[in-house]
Amino acid sequence: MDDEDKLPLKRVEFSLNKFNEVAIPHHLDLLRQHKANIIKYSAEGEWTRARGEQTHARRVAAQLRALLAELDAMRRRVRAADLPRFDARTQRSRDTTLRAIVDYLGLIEDSCRALVASSPRRRLPETSPVSISRASDAQVAASATSTESVGVVAHQADAAEETQIQLVVDHDEAALREREELLRGWSELQSELRALHDVHGYLRTVSMKCSMATRARRGRCGGGGGLAARLRGRAPAGPPRRRRHRQGGLAALGTHVRIEGFQRTRFYGQSVTPAACTP
Repeated sequence: MDDEDKLPLKRVEFSLNKFNEVAIPHHLDLLRQHKANIIKYSAEGEWTRARGEQTHARRVAAQLRALLAELDAMRRRVRAADLPRFDARTQRSRDTTLRAIVDYLGLIEDSCRALVASSPRRRLPETSPVSISRASDAQVAASATSTESVGVVAHQADAAEETQIQLVVDHDEAALREREELLRGWSELQSELRALHDVHGYLRTVSMKCSMATRARRGRCGGGGGLAARLRGRAPAGPPRRRRHRQGGLAALGTHVRIEGFQRTRFYGQSVTPAACTP
């Protein structure tokens, strides 16, 4: 698009203010709210609700990425002379967006480490139903030998033990599945945040290139002015005004004035009459 077909900054100022004051701050506030909810639900062990907050945060990050893409499209429509002012107007929004991305990436790293560290192991603790049933094997054997229904008692003990083991395994499997879903949610959110960071990085790159080009143009103009100043400095300068005043005062010291037939010499404002002229 030629520069003649582009718009001055004043034509897009209203839309730019909506981006900077309404749209981007609103989405950043939503990201902060979802982040606080994720931390809260994860600390309380409510993995399902934390997974839902991850989904909401991912959608907000996608919307924020679309807003930055629209901001870039608006920038392409602005005249080249107004691009430095456009970039200066969007600097704060871009900086706050980058801080939100960095905060979320740090949260993702810490949460993933905590989930891996707190994952349930596939082994039964010492207080599990298996250890309890094994500790009472002697009592079961003693009671079984004292009755005629040894096989019935042994079968019931084995069935109860298998049921308890299955309950523990099912609980561990459910906890593992919840943590796997949360890890999957973190991975999806991280991918969306990286895409948002790519758009932000592109805007930052074009802004820096525009700023460097502007400084280069100012440097060339400033270099011409400096050369002219150096050339002016080489021109011969007149005597200082202070020196002229001093020379005038010294010349006034030797002024001779002839008044009424005798000569007087003025010296620093005093009149001195020579001896030869004294009547």
